[in-house]
Amino acid sequence: MKKECFEQVYEDHHKLILHVAFDILQDYDLAQKVCEKVFVEFYEKMERLGRWRVKSWLLERAQRGAVRISKESYKKKETSEIGKKEQKPVVDCLIETKDGG
Repeated sequence: MKKECFEQVYEDHHKLILHVAFDILQDYDLAQKVCEKVFVEFYEKMERLGRWRVKSWLLERAQRGAVRISKESYKKKETSEIGKKEQKPVVDCLIETKDGG
């Protein structure tokens, strides 16, 4: 019974959840990962959710998951950009400081 119920919910909502995640991430592979995580979590918790909450629960989880991944990838990109900036060697910085520059 649980499997059939899950399959019906998945069939009814997976395209919407994938679309929401893709709108945020603009990356199909990441959106698929979010969708997969949402439905795995749903399967584990579906017996505790009321039928009237299913769609809103799925949408909320998809949005939160996509935003979290988006923030993580932004932080990774920001960190890698900092590492790419041209930095003066420490010796040059010390010489400039000593000379008053």
